[in-house]
Amino acid sequence: MKGSKTRAFYIETMLLTFLLLLTLTILVRVYGAAGERSLLARRKTKAALIVQNVVSMFEAGSGDIGEAQETIRKIAAKSRRSEIPSMQATMHFSEQGILDQAGEYRVQFVISGEHRNTGVMITGTCFVYYGEETMDLASIDTAKFVPYETVPEEEIFVDGDDSFSESYELETETEEDYSRDDILNQNQGEEAQG
Repeated sequence: MKGSKTRAFYIETMLLTFLLLLTLTILVRVYGAAGERSLLARRKTKAALIVQNVVSMFEAGSGDIGEAQETIRKIAAKSRRSEIPSMQATMHFSEQGILDQAGEYRVQFVISGEHRNTGVMITGTCFVYYGEETMDLASIDTAKFVPYETVPEEEIFVDGDDSFSESYELETETEEDYSRDDILNQNQGEEAQG
């Protein structure tokens, strides 16, 4: 009987040890996954701030993005009916969101243009990556209209679009155009019908 109590004690101890190890394994995995998600969330937050900086650079036309915009504008101004090539600018930013060639965050900005009647619509798509990862942390599309420097009047209406080439005067009727008696007669006629 003494041997069976000792054996039961060892079995219970092994079972409790196994359950304790199983619980610790689950907790380590949960905390590890939470840590990874927290790191990813911090990186995405920093990437969102970097995207805002890049969009500001796009709007201001500064840096590599400004040079690409100017190239697209010049190509578009030379031949207003030709295809405008896409261009890509790659930049690096530090953890603090400062432009830095040794930065951890890699930004790819794809710029393209499309002809409009009086200028070119330059569109940009920005992707932010961390290091050499291929999953983008943040992305945004933006656009900016850049007018041609001088636009001859005959080129304003491209591809035969002359829908606005003639001006029309619209005639509108207001209550001032009617006399008081006309309005009363119209109201009485509506009441008689109703």
